[in-house]
Amino acid sequence: MASVEDIYLFRHAVYRDVAYELQLPSERSQLHTAAISIAEQFFTNELHLVAAELATHAHRAQQGASAELLDQLAQTEFKYLLMQLEHEFQRAQWQTVTDIAAHARTCAGYNEAKHGKVCQMQARALENMGRRLEAESTWLEIAEHGKEVNNSEDVVAGLCGAGLCRIVLGRHDEAAEVFASAKAYAGGNTALRAQVLMDMSMLSNNQGDFAEHERLLFEALQLIGDADSKLKTGIRGNIANMYANTNRRPKAIRELVKLLAEFEELGDTRGVATANANLGRQLMLEGDFEQAIGHLERAIELATEIGIQRSVAFALANLAEIKLRTGDLDTGRVSAEQACALADEQGLPLYHAAYTCTLAMSHLLVGHETLANELVENARAEFVSV
Repeated sequence: MASVEDIYLFRHAVYRDVAYELQLPSERSQLHTAAISIAEQFFTNELHLVAAELATHAHRAQQGASAELLDQLAQTEFKYLLMQLEHEFQRAQWQTVTDIAAHARTCAGYNEAKHGKVCQMQARALENMGRRLEAESTWLEIAEHGKEVNNSEDVVAGLCGAGLCRIVLGRHDEAAEVFASAKAYAGGNTALRAQVLMDMSMLSNNQGDFAEHERLLFEALQLIGDADSKLKTGIRGNIANMYANTNRRPKAIRELVKLLAEFEELGDTRGVATANANLGRQLMLEGDFEQAIGHLERAIELATEIGIQRSVAFALANLAEIKLRTGDLDTGRVSAEQACALADEQGLPLYHAAYTCTLAMSHLLVGHETLANELVENARAEFVSV
């Protein structure tokens, strides 16, 4: 077990300064290798918390390492980069995710078998920052790599991801083409077919064919059965959104209440936070402000706890709307400002534009028409730019 002194040295990266006093190896490569060993002993159950440091130590240890250790250290570097990537992805730190993914792909120990996984996190991060063209390119890269290694799951994920990007970019015919290809690659795989149907439904939704949107979602739900619980939850979440978007809020609320209970039973904090935020919005739109506030505040608490700033911003923006509707204009303005700041900080232009409109309303309600108009124009320009 690592000593307290060892842990102190690891956390403060001062091995080279005290190597001689502690009679530790003085070769830099050996010092970094020793740091990895100490951390792996002490942080056995929390390695994700020090993954970034471990990846750095593994990278630096490769400089001057013996030939027999070089490959092992390169693989160790990639292992901890991947761990850090997954941790930051769960925390919705999108810019950090793209930076780590780009670095991981240049790592000497890069594992091609994990290419699809790394690129999917990178693509989703790019989407969440509004960088749709880059995301589309990354999704297509995933699909091509999947074809090369005969991985139908990556092919379908890549094609569907590109299709969803094209929908947002308004290229509906091109989206339909890649969805058709994805459907062909899915073949008889039930989970993949359900995934394609769920994503295809978004095209119908954006084209205003709400009946087809609903039909595809329920076909996907029936097809999946209990074969893939995570995908099934995703489909049900989309069904709840579909109800909300077609003014069937009571149905949306009932579905969200069920999903919230399931997430709580599973101990899925991220799911609980997201469900609370979405449920809070629907309750607000139904006029049940008291319950809405409770769910939105719970969403903020949980999302802050696990670092999902996107959900914090969403809940704050909805709280701002409630405050504006109930006459608490100062609090509403402050909440809207906080939501805008978080969206800007996280690199989420679409969300920032939406929250800017809420902020504009807060100024309009106190007679600041010129400022409100400026904010609306800024929001419009931001929407168009993405």
